[in-house]
Amino acid sequence: MKKMTLTTAALLAVLATSTTTTSVFAEDVAVPEPAHSKGHVIVDPDDGETKPVDPTDPGTGNKGPLSLDNVPSFDFDHVKIGGTASNDTLNEHLQTSDKRGTGAGWTVNVKYVGAQGDKAKNEAWATLADGESAWTATVDGAEVKGQGFVFNMTEFAPVTVDGATVSYNEGAAPTTGISIANVSNVDQKIAEAGKDAGMGTWVQAEATAATLTVPGNNKAGDYTANLEWSIVSAPQG
Repeated sequence: MKKMTLTTAALLAVLATSTTTTSVFAEDVAVPEPAHSKGHVIVDPDDGETKPVDPTDPGTGNKGPLSLDNVPSFDFDHVKIGGTASNDTLNEHLQTSDKRGTGAGWTVNVKYVGAQGDKAKNEAWATLADGESAWTATVDGAEVKGQGFVFNMTEFAPVTVDGATVSYNEGAAPTTGISIANVSNVDQKIAEAGKDAGMGTWVQAEATAATLTVPGNNKAGDYTANLEWSIVSAPQG
């Protein structure tokens, strides 16, 4: 019995000594200091072409850090003389890209123009005089001008899916709620972005239907008109 007691006591003494020694060694090991490095990048404006986000949009082919990547066309199909037609479904989007990196904002304008000059030479589109009709048709071999056509272009808003805005950016969205009571031969604002808004690429669709009213003093025919869209730096009053 005495032998067993002595052996147990000796074992406990050895364990106590081992634990104490391990603790001392652990306390003596220094924690390494952290090391540091840096990241660096120069962010440049992007002056290349931005393709339409929706692959079904034809695109404009425009290049530059501030660009109109796609603009919509409107097909009112048939309308009776003296009636109003609606464009309930806009198959193409209004897409803008601001990759200047300045946050200066922008304005999109739209107006009627006449026919383009020599397309092969990229000549300008004709400017229409005040009050000159942009809507033309060929009736019995002669050109006919539409009289008093009223084209209401309603507001554009960011594209939504199931009620949620489809965002391709984390920044502030362009301003919505702008409508044109009657498209004319002078620039009229249809979309804009204020300071630090509308940066990156934004795709917008028409929120409600555009309408075209044809007064009763017009001849029957197949009419077309040309629209010119432009984007300029900074919001305009």
